[in-house]
Amino acid sequence: MNNITEAVEHKYQAQGHLEFQVFFNDRVSNDFNTLSINLPPNRKYFAAAVPGSFYGRLFPKASINFIFSSFAVQWLSKLPQVVCDLNSPSCNKGRILYANAPKEVGEAYSAQYAEDTEKFLGARAQELVSGGLMALLILGRVNGTLPAQSSLGPRFQPLESCLVDMTNEGLLSKDKLDSFNLPIYSPSSEELEKLIEKTGCFDTARVEEMHETIFHYSPCKNSEQAWRELSKHTLGVRFWMNCLIDMLRKLLDVLLSTPVVALELHYSSFKNASTDQNFLFLPSYITFIEG
Repeated sequence: MNNITEAVEHKYQAQGHLEFQVFFNDRVSNDFNTLSINLPPNRKYFAAAVPGSFYGRLFPKASINFIFSSFAVQWLSKLPQVVCDLNSPSCNKGRILYANAPKEVGEAYSAQYAEDTEKFLGARAQELVSGGLMALLILGRVNGTLPAQSSLGPRFQPLESCLVDMTNEGLLSKDKLDSFNLPIYSPSSEELEKLIEKTGCFDTARVEEMHETIFHYSPCKNSEQAWRELSKHTLGVRFWMNCLIDMLRKLLDVLLSTPVVALELHYSSFKNASTDQNFLFLPSYITFIEG
């Protein structure tokens, strides 16, 4: 937040002292107490929390000057139903994500992403003031590639492999595995730009993509807790809780035995944009759109 407020102060320094009101949004189940505790004590802005889904309205009309979303809109509002339909050609059997899946699975995810993005842009268009700006930092994939070629795959491959092993060992039923898919999608920049143009609510001011080979993954003692949190919000609603520890142990075995692999990274020009050391950096890009 300091980078944003300092940039605005620099641009409008002739207007004298500026005051900033910052709203932090997350789902209603988020621990906003932890957010409050970790806010910088010397911050130059007033802070408030706004619980709710960003696929709907969060603020009054024309009340926000700048919106920044960081690694959030890859989460779909819901899972495409057809990927769990055993009678559908889009059924994603034996997988938890669309990476390396048949074309129909990727198309189902893409359609759901398009529907969600139109809702997201429509809501933000009403909330931004005329001439407002929105910056989206998004996990993406290379233009000209299919959804199945998403680089999200390597990040969740250990989890998928462990679930498949648990199914083969009889700890999980095959139906349980086939019914579970992660509601995540990474678009290409071209795909997102077409959706922005379709809604007609914004003009794309700039899209930045940077390509670099980098590896930044280091399993540590906190890995089990990280996977426990992931499972609490995703697996917990579908799978037996008494399988969780077995899964975590298998995950740690896989992660600790994984050789170093170079990953292609598309990252934002923001110098402080980073992820926790426990997770892989993934392709991403930043999009600036104007209301």
